[in-house]
Amino acid sequence: PKVLEHLALNFRRDLKLGTTFYMGDLSRTSMQKKTVSSQNERIGIRFKQNDYENLTALAYALDVTPSRATALLLEASIKNSNFINDFFHNYLTTQLDGNRMKELKKVMKFINANNPYEEEISWGVMFSLIYDEMKVGTKSVPEAINEFINYWRK
Repeated sequence: PKVLEHLALNFRRDLKLGTTFYMGDLSRTSMQKKTVSSQNERIGIRFKQNDYENLTALAYALDVTPSRATALLLEASIKNSNFINDFFHNYLTTQLDGNRMKELKKVMKFINANNPYEEEISWGVMFSLIYDEMKVGTKSVPEAINEFINYWRK
C-alpha cells in the first residue's frame, strides 16, 4: 500500500485495486519518459496471470507501458526501506522454522549490539550478509541460513 500511495501521485487515470480506489488526473505528466536510472537494461520476467492483470491496470493508471510500470514499481519498492524490511522478514519466516528464526533474530540482535558504526542492521542487510556467504547455486536458502547461524553460534 505504501508503494502504491507513492505511485498514486502520478496516476493519470483512476485505478481500483482490491477495495482501494485511486483517483487519477489527466493533467499530470506521463511517467513514460521518466528515466528510472542512468543505465537501463532489459530483463525478462514472467508473471502469473493475475499479477500481470494488476500490472497492466497499474500501467493504464500511470499512462505508461507495462514494462515501464514494472520499472517504476521496482524503483518505488526498493526505495521504500520498510517494504524491503517486511519483504525479507516475511521471506525468511517462510524459509525457516520457528526455532531457526529465533536464532537468526538473536544473531541480528548481537550484530546490532556490537556494531561499531552505530547503524542498525535491517532484515534486508541481514539477508544480504547471508547471501554473500552463499556460494551461488550450491545451497538452498535454508541451508545457507543454517550455516550462517551455526557460524555465529561459535
